[in-house]
Amino acid sequence: MKKTLPAALAALVLAAAAGTTVYAAKSSGHDNDAVADLAKARITIVQAIVAAEQSASGQATRAELEHERSGLIYKVEVADAGANKVTDVEVDGITGKVLKAMPDRGDQGKDEADDD
Repeated sequence: MKKTLPAALAALVLAAAAGTTVYAAKSSGHDNDAVADLAKARITIVQAIVAAEQSASGQATRAELEHERSGLIYKVEVADAGANKVTDVEVDGITGKVLKAMPDRGDQGKDEADDD
């Protein structure tokens, strides 16, 4: 009896640890969200950049795909050096339609590393 209790307890601890590891792997998909979002997008980031550059008349300086409540959105920053302006453009990741184009609000004291 004394030998079976520690063995059963050890088995229970191992099962709980394995279950927690599997649960953590399934629930913490934050590292893999980008891959899942990219698989759902119907247009490429290059297509989104082209649409944004045409909309804002400039060159893209940064672009990223984000999962928003409204769906997959490419957020593209377009700069026009001649006009000294920067425009934030949102492009639908499914249709490729430009949803918004608005003057850049700046990074508002935000460190560039915070975006990663």
